[in-house]
Amino acid sequence: MPQRESWLHSRLGLPFLMIPAYQQLVAIAHASGAAIIPQLNMYQYVRPGTGQQTLDVNALTPEDLAEIRQLYIAAAVRAKQCGFDAVQLHLAYGWLLYRFLNPYYNQRQDDYGGTPENRCRLIVEIIQGIKAQLPDYPICAKFSFYFKPQAEIRRILAQHKDQPLPIAPCYAADECAGLCQHLYAGGLDFIEVLGDHAPWENGNRHPSCYQDLAKAVRAKCPIPIVLTGCNNEPQQLEQLLDQDKIDAFALSRALIREPQLPNRWMSGDLSPAKCIHCDACYQTKAHQCRFQ
Repeated sequence: MPQRESWLHSRLGLPFLMIPAYQQLVAIAHASGAAIIPQLNMYQYVRPGTGQQTLDVNALTPEDLAEIRQLYIAAAVRAKQCGFDAVQLHLAYGWLLYRFLNPYYNQRQDDYGGTPENRCRLIVEIIQGIKAQLPDYPICAKFSFYFKPQAEIRRILAQHKDQPLPIAPCYAADECAGLCQHLYAGGLDFIEVLGDHAPWENGNRHPSCYQDLAKAVRAKCPIPIVLTGCNNEPQQLEQLLDQDKIDAFALSRALIREPQLPNRWMSGDLSPAKCIHCDACYQTKAHQCRFQ
């Protein structure tokens, strides 16, 4: 393999040397009847030949963008070679692609900034680049909605000083749902929707806490939606499935507390998940629940 190609293919996840190990992981998941999807992500971009210098989204050149596209496409191709059932693009928590979507980070004055369509452009190009090589390979995304301007957030916080804070009004839900619509039109197959886990949300862990964000997406377009965030109440999940047309739900901390939770619910025990979403598991080695 040419030196440049070897360096390129090692830049974003799933390097070629790891393919046999990932194939074993995929085989374990498939043997249990599960699908398995890797998450493709880049926190910061380092231009080749600049050492460890990272570049903000506003400083990226057309050549940088072309390489970023190729890195994601190459990683998706390797994921397919490993046997993964789909790939997920990480558009959350302030990481690189999220910064293109968020107007508070993205101040570009070219075709990749400004309008919602322009802010989606790089991600749509990545999706279409993957589809060009893997036409039938599903692509999803994890998108954490961004907040309204700080002045609006402060006004909402002041109004609810001594009351539980409603999460949804703090997010630019309609605008973010519009971005989901652009991504769907650009070829995205399904999307995982959640909030940004702001510090002021702590203590406000009501069941399916980001459901209003998912509902905003459903009002905009028919893209299949996976809702993440405190999905503890099975009866409420049934309601969201049947009445609000939310397609699926993601569980993380709840499975750390109860690995057999889905089987418990399927057996007829519909009591809520035992997880209290204290996040203490994220302060332990290997993310272990402190209550087990």
